[in-house]
Amino acid sequence: MTYLTSDRNNIVEGIPAEQLRAAMLVRERMDKNSYATVTELLLRNVSPVVCLALAPYQRAGVEFILDNDGRALLADEMGLRKTALLEDYVLELWIAMSDGM
Repeated sequence: MTYLTSDRNNIVEGIPAEQLRAAMLVRERMDKNSYATVTELLLRNVSPVVCLALAPYQRAGVEFILDNDGRALLADEMGLRKTALLEDYVLELWIAMSDGM
């Protein structure tokens, strides 16, 4: 995959700054080349039951949601358990809110 900034033959004009920042965020995540560990998610107060049940790519999704304060769009291939991932996040959020009351 070629990024706009790495291909000198691309002439691009008028891309909004927000879109360029979003593209760079995706590149940074791809360059990171690793998924959040169970321990990292536990340190971010995700329940052990959820942490242990998630596949590595799902842990990356949870990390992404947490990094963005819940403002995230999960757009993966069909069948990768996005619904379960979102349900886990909402459950964790509900539990956290219930504990604070």
